[in-house]
Amino acid sequence: MFLRTAVLLAALLQIPAAALLSIGTFEESTRTLPTLIQPAGWAFGIWGLIYLLSIVYATYQAIPRFDHPALAATRTPALAAFLGSTVWLWLAGQEDTLLVWGTIPVLFIMAHALSRVVRAAPYARAWLSHIPLLPYAAWTGIAQWLNVQALLNEYEVVQSAALNLASNLLFLLALATYSLYWLRASHFSPWYGGVIVWAATGVVAANLASESGSMFVALAAGALGVTALVLTMRHKLRTSY
Repeated sequence: MFLRTAVLLAALLQIPAAALLSIGTFEESTRTLPTLIQPAGWAFGIWGLIYLLSIVYATYQAIPRFDHPALAATRTPALAAFLGSTVWLWLAGQEDTLLVWGTIPVLFIMAHALSRVVRAAPYARAWLSHIPLLPYAAWTGIAQWLNVQALLNEYEVVQSAALNLASNLLFLLALATYSLYWLRASHFSPWYGGVIVWAATGVVAANLASESGSMFVALAAGALGVTALVLTMRHKLRTSY
């Protein structure tokens, strides 16, 4: 009972936390070199869907008559993700450099926790027990790599345009490898693959719309989006017959 309640409260806490703690985070700062793998601003609107689905899941799991072992196994990973989201926002808004760098392990912990839900999702007997968390898992899996590159730019660890391009392409490769691996683990769920396509589209748009954007990054991100879309649709067609 305690864990069910904690998950529900943590899911609800994300809404006021996002409203109050997102102001003034390092994500809002101006950098000398651009974070090329950062999607356009509109792409971050997906957090609205992610929060909504997390509350749907949290409400469902809190109802005793729906409880079963597979659902129970999702509670700890979900709680880690929901609380991690709030912790990340708090750390990102701090002035202390060490605390801001703490956002990196927080996102990796969140992604690792949610990966347990992704792996179990194809075998879930109830849609609401796992699927609402897949967009959260997909976006967090992307954000963990983006976060590292953003901090490298924020604190000017990367100091030349050439090195910045190389660094962004490297993290885009890591991001793509990670995302496609877990897309496969989800059995190519459109709830996971759709987020990859959304994020990739945002990266393409951001790079094409900015004078400081990179055509190389735009093409690479576009390739990731197309790959995720094709794999997801192909699996859907195969399983529909």
